[in-house]
Parts: sequence; structure tokens; C-alpha cells
Amino acid sequence: MYINLLIIIFLINIYRINPIRYSSRNIVYKINYNKLMLYILYITIIIELLQIHLYYLSSISNYLILIPAFIFYIIIDILDDDPVIDDGSFIPPPKHLSTSKFNYLIIVLLIYNIIKSKNKYIASINIIIIIVLFYQRNKYAACKYDLPITWSKF
Repeated sequence: MYINLLIIIFLINIYRINPIRYSSRNIVYKINYNKLMLYILYITIIIELLQIHLYYLSSISNYLILIPAFIFYIIIDILDDDPVIDDGSFIPPPKHLSTSKFNYLIIVLLIYNIIKSKNKYIASINIIIIIVLFYQRNKYAACKYDLPITWSKF
């Protein structure tokens, strides 16, 4: 249970430091990278909370999982920002953005630990999502996501 909560905390931190979540570039019709990153975060948190419910809380109560879900929803709502539009003016990047790959490594190791001990199928979905996020983060370029050029150091 504690490993799942650590994974959720690291996922929220990855969401917080990722510059791609500020992109307003559309992927499909009305879904832009900002919404996509938010939906991916929600999906991974739901998967982790589902694992907590299946293995630890199902014998106690079915409604006990709503408390951490509500808390994490409030935290994500506080961290969610509007997309940044590159209009040619000087827009400095937020100070909390980072190029650190440490969070990805920790999450993969924690999920791998879950895969070894419990349900392999549910945890493997999160591993795939984290690998896709890591690949997207490594291929980051400010011009690719319609972000200001001053953000290119990330």
C-alpha cells in the first residue's frame, strides 16, 4: 500500500515538473497536450488506487478508497495550470520545471517491485504509460509543442 502511495506522489511530481503539460498544441480535435497529460495522470492514479483497493482495502470497506482519491484530485486541481501560448514575447519558464529523470527511475523500480509480488497485468499498464511519458520527455523540444523558445533548455 505504501509503495502505491509513493508511486502516486512521484507521478504527481512528474506531472508538476514536465514542461509538456503547458502546451496548447492540439493532438486530436479538442484534446491538447495539456489535457492529455492530465488524463494520463488521472488514469495512472486510478490504476494505483485500484491496486490498493483490490489488495488491501476490499476486505475492510468499499468506500475507503474514496478518501485518497478525493485528496489526490484536490492536489492535482491545485497544480493544474492553463496552457502557455507562444506569442513571441519573453515568457520565462516556471521555476519548478526540471530535466531530472530520477522520478521516472524511482517509479519504474517501484512498479517493478509490485509486478514481482502482485497482479502483473494492472501494474504493467502503468509501466507502459511511464515508459511512454519518459520517451516523450526525452524527445522534448519547445518548438515541437508550440511553447516559447525560452523554454528550450528543458
